Amino acid sequence: MAEIRRKAKAKKRKRDPKRPIAIWTEKDLLEGQITDAMVAILATGGCSWAEESGCTMCGYYNDTCNQVTESDLLAQLAVLKERYRDQKYLKIFTSGSFMNAKEIPASVATEFLSFFSERCDLICIETRAEYVTAEAAEVLAAYPCEIEVALGLESSNDVVLAEIINKNLTFERYKNAASLLLDAGLAVKTYLLLKPPLMTEKEAVEDCERSIRDVLPYTNTISVNPTNVQNFTLVDYLHHRGYYRPPWFYSLEEIMKRCMPHAKERGVRLMSAPSGAGTLRGIHNCKKCDGKYKEAITAISLGMVGVEIFDRIDCECRVKWQCDMDTQNAAMDFHSTG
Repeated sequence: MAEIRRKAKAKKRKRDPKRPIAIWTEKDLLEGQITDAMVAILATGGCSWAEESGCTMCGYYNDTCNQVTESDLLAQLAVLKERYRDQKYLKIFTSGSFMNAKEIPASVATEFLSFFSERCDLICIETRAEYVTAEAAEVLAAYPCEIEVALGLESSNDVVLAEIINKNLTFERYKNAASLLLDAGLAVKTYLLLKPPLMTEKEAVEDCERSIRDVLPYTNTISVNPTNVQNFTLVDYLHHRGYYRPPWFYSLEEIMKRCMPHAKERGVRLMSAPSGAGTLRGIHNCKKCDGKYKEAITAISLGMVGVEIFDRIDCECRVKWQCDMDTQNAAMDFHSTG
């Protein structure tokens, strides 16, 4: 990981610290209705953990700046104001933690949230769990619009977190952070990872399903994030050498079918917005059915249809997925006992 991180630093593109990395509009749900959501990725120093070590699948470090001042961040705010088109849902991402004062100083965070909370009905920010405190939650809860805090958990299994993802997080720490946010009246979104490296397809499905059930009491929304191959990561290293395949759409289908009833019973939204879907570096089946699965996942995530839509998609490549589910674990069982 250290060598991979050194290469990432050497290859990292130079960014203008006075302009966001990207701004776009996408469809999402707001109070059960499909709406336009403005998404902004700010140029910041990025994730503190990525600087120290980093997660095995995360390449967002590549979209960060080495030096970003408060003045730079306020210049980015000015760009957002200029590009804003009265969307009622705003997502402010940083490739790190919005609640990390070293990444986004408190005074700057106040400037962002004060302006947009007067104009939006919902603002989503992302943070690592260690930056969530009771005091910080109270500050967020005082804004006039609803604040949604997205926490990257990835898995509820501490062994997976430590040994496979290198997350520097425990499930208990996540639960404490989520509870503080919920107690303050804030909304919680939880990111879970489908198929970290070094897992078989079946292990990945079972880990994600178990994690969904475990987080249901601590979240309002669960976003299942299928691993995509990002540059200068362990996943990239393994994929380039033929040792990693991103998950199948069939695996995401299986997870949604198994878990959607439990999520609905709890009043929790279960969704997925895969990056790189339908490509060799993202979640995919085969070229014949990838498009249909992308459309189905989007429709389910936006509440337009139920998981029964999967039953209308039939493709011969399902046999290959089933083979992966069966034979990979059989091989693992053989090596563990032989």
